[in-house]
Amino acid sequence: MWQLISFLLVPRFMCLREEVHDSIIEESSSHGLTILSFSDVHGHCKNGDENLNMAQHMERFKASEVAQKIKDTEADIIVFAGDATTIPDTVDCTESNYDELEQFVTWFKGVQPFKPKIFIGGNHDTCLDDSTVITPNRRGKLKKVMADSNIHYIGAAGWLKFKLGGGHFFKVIASSISEGRAPGAKYFADDYKLEDKSEFGTEVLDKDGNNLVMGNMMGAFQYCPRHVKTSYVDCETVYDKITDAFKKASERLGGTADLVVIHGPPDNLGFKFGPGGGMGPPGPMAQAILEPLIARAANGKTPGIMRVGHYHPQSDWTRQSRIQKLSLTPDGAEVEMKFVPVKGARPELCEYLKPGDAGYEEHTLDVKTFDDLQVTKPYVSLASSGDIDVGLTKQVVGKYTHLGPAFNKPEPTEGADRSKIRKYKVKEVMRGDQLKKVVFPDVLA
Repeated sequence: MWQLISFLLVPRFMCLREEVHDSIIEESSSHGLTILSFSDVHGHCKNGDENLNMAQHMERFKASEVAQKIKDTEADIIVFAGDATTIPDTVDCTESNYDELEQFVTWFKGVQPFKPKIFIGGNHDTCLDDSTVITPNRRGKLKKVMADSNIHYIGAAGWLKFKLGGGHFFKVIASSISEGRAPGAKYFADDYKLEDKSEFGTEVLDKDGNNLVMGNMMGAFQYCPRHVKTSYVDCETVYDKITDAFKKASERLGGTADLVVIHGPPDNLGFKFGPGGGMGPPGPMAQAILEPLIARAANGKTPGIMRVGHYHPQSDWTRQSRIQKLSLTPDGAEVEMKFVPVKGARPELCEYLKPGDAGYEEHTLDVKTFDDLQVTKPYVSLASSGDIDVGLTKQVVGKYTHLGPAFNKPEPTEGADRSKIRKYKVKEVMRGDQLKKVVFPDVLA
């Protein structure tokens, strides 16, 4: 039985909703806590069959080898690390995105139904993000279905504690966040004669040696690199809000965590486009996440672990390994971070690998047993959780109804339909202590 006991009064941008859950279950023999983790189902796909409805698209995943393995592999807690859906042509919340989410949740609640599950969103799950154009009632109903089905949802940032029996707990920091491209405007590059350096989604130097940002909107639950100064999104503010939320989640768990599940690796560590080629050093966000995992070792245990999704192709992972080792200092304690996507190709492609296929082991579920956390109950149960409202409204992250081309594609160029090109205005704004020229879409300018 779930019982709401309190609301914490904190600043509006950091509102914490806390729930405490109770259940009476008889004691049983002990065993090491086992968690099963996977991500990036992207149920909607297209291989020349766009006329299929959402249920039929999900049938492809449900019929896959990996889906059957998820159902058959025994675990105490099942973790989904984001991206149940596929963005079609827009980063807005659309009816098709809701349909896809509902299809996934219907399948997920039937997977080992008596086992607690953790569900976080991803950058494609637009209808779960506060900053998108949404239908609140439908989202509320979806979240209630999850809550009634032992699926514990966390949005931008939050924490969970699970009862293991004997007064012991499993502590989790969870987040739907991932790093996205800093939004800007492709055609602003023409003024700076960038020529072949003006490809979509890149960040290059302008003629004065300052950063020039080009690209489109960020996806759901995304932040942009903190150092970017010329995006119409105040990347530093967004980044700092998320970092503060992670610190708050750590505080609620007493400064230690056994697991961090986050959609994209913090600061893009472990990904070849991250800092230092994905090898670091960690920024403030990664530090806020790594510190409670490393603090776990102070109690005579090994450091906690991190499970992430977001990046599919094996070639994108540092050293092409789904397992990365992260630390705060070159000689410091190491945290295992593991990519757990079940898709190896682009999100929109209908590909789920089979045993024997190249790359299958890198794109299947992950199973981890904590030998130092003993379960003495027939079923693990949620003791308490908190979903932190980070304050990433559509005004803060610059979201607006998408008027341009398909998501993650350049805007029309020469000879294309010029009516679909958005207009931009250049404004001077303060970014930190610097006055910067920033390109704003006309709907925001």
